[in-house]
Amino acid sequence: MEVSATTTGDKRAISGDLEARLRRYGFESGEPVHEFYLCFTVADALASMTESSYSNPIPVRLTSDEHDVNIPVIVTRADVRYQPFVDRLDETPPGCHERPDWYFEGWVLKSGFDPFDHITRVRVFRQGGDTSAATVFWQVIPKDPDPDAPLLLAP
Repeated sequence: MEVSATTTGDKRAISGDLEARLRRYGFESGEPVHEFYLCFTVADALASMTESSYSNPIPVRLTSDEHDVNIPVIVTRADVRYQPFVDRLDETPPGCHERPDWYFEGWVLKSGFDPFDHITRVRVFRQGGDTSAATVFWQVIPKDPDPDAPLLLAP
C-alpha cells in the first residue's frame, strides 16, 4: 500500500495506485477509509447477500482487535473484477491476475445500543483471493462527497 506523507489531523492522504483503484471502485472523499484485517470470506459475504431474510439477517463482520471494533454488515452488493497483469505500461496486458478483486456494499445492522438513528451504508474493497486473512479497505458511504478532496486513511 502506498500512502503519502500528507496528513490531515490524524489521517493520511492515500495516493498512487491504491487511490486510483479505490476511486475506480467508487470510494469518495468525505469519510475516512479504514484499513482492517478481514475476518470474513467471499463465501460469507455472498451468503449474507443471498441467504439473509427480513427476520433472519446474516451479517459479515468488519473487525479490528487494534481498535476494539466489531461492525455487523448485511451485504447488498458484490462486484468482482479481474485486474490486468501489467509489466510494461505502454503495452496491452497479456492477461489478468488469477484471483479477482472484490467490492461489496451493505448496511450496518442496527442495534438498540447504537447512539444514532440513521441507517449507515458502507463499502468494502478486498484485493484478490478468498482467504479470511486479507487486508480490506472500507468506508462509510459519504452523504456529501467532495470530488476534489483527497481520500484519507483513518488512523
